[in-house]
Amino acid sequence: MHRRAGPTPLAVWALPATRAARQTVTVSRTCVRALSVVGDAVASACAGTLLPVGNPSDVEARLAALEARMEEVAADAAAARHLAAARDRDLADLGIKVDANRAAINALGVQTAGRFDRLEQHVDAGFAEMRGKLDQTAAGMAQIVELLTGREDQ
Repeated sequence: MHRRAGPTPLAVWALPATRAARQTVTVSRTCVRALSVVGDAVASACAGTLLPVGNPSDVEARLAALEARMEEVAADAAAARHLAAARDRDLADLGIKVDANRAAINALGVQTAGRFDRLEQHVDAGFAEMRGKLDQTAAGMAQIVELLTGREDQ
């Protein structure tokens, strides 16, 4: 038996063409290992874009199509990193605003508590003053009653 040089094809795939011609890609064991190393990101990015075909054709065209798709995946990853960084900045800004609002609310609570303490002291002092005046009035009335009852006894 005659063995062919190079990797043994596991499957043959066609990339959906953006132009009129369809391009095919042969996936070898080496390619499968490389895709395994790259990870699931490449596999998920290429999911649904590879279709089986019966006959492999121009390797350069197939490689160019794969490189173009990899550039798209890299651009998508860069955009995702940019969006994640923007989200992180937005969350940091939101955290700063929440902390500022919390500090303002706490300051208002302290200020309100101080005002209530002063008001309570003022009311207590007013009641004490009124109690003193009422006690004086009661003592004066008792003295008047005593004077009046003392005259009647005579």
